[in-house]
Amino acid sequence: MEKLIALQVVQRGENPDGVPLAEALESLRAGEGGALIREGELRELLAEREKLLTTVRRVQDELDTRRMVERAKAYLSRSLGLREDEAYRLLQKNSMDTRMPLREIAQRVLLVADLEEAAGKEVNPPARRDGGRWGWRRP
Repeated sequence: MEKLIALQVVQRGENPDGVPLAEALESLRAGEGGALIREGELRELLAEREKLLTTVRRVQDELDTRRMVERAKAYLSRSLGLREDEAYRLLQKNSMDTRMPLREIAQRVLLVADLEEAAGKEVNPPARRDGGRWGWRRP
């Protein structure tokens, strides 16, 4: 025989733990809202909730990465005079050459952009080398 678990309907941010059956029934009678659910159903709901939270975290992380790459691409376009596709290709190539995630490369580019902004000027802008590779100018 499967147990019945009483859940009290709670406001967002409150603790949604199960409450004793008698207390939940009293809440239901008082019109505060609540529900009775089978233990197996509760496990299924909690497992589904975890899957959804994992998906939300992954999608949020992907969105954050995309925003970061877009900002880095805009900075490279502005500071190096590149088209957006060239700036993206530069980020992508650097990611492959260094075996670092694109997100980390974008973070580093944005760190340089932040340092330039804090200094109020460009810090040693990159120059084109022979063979189409980008490198830093020597002071």
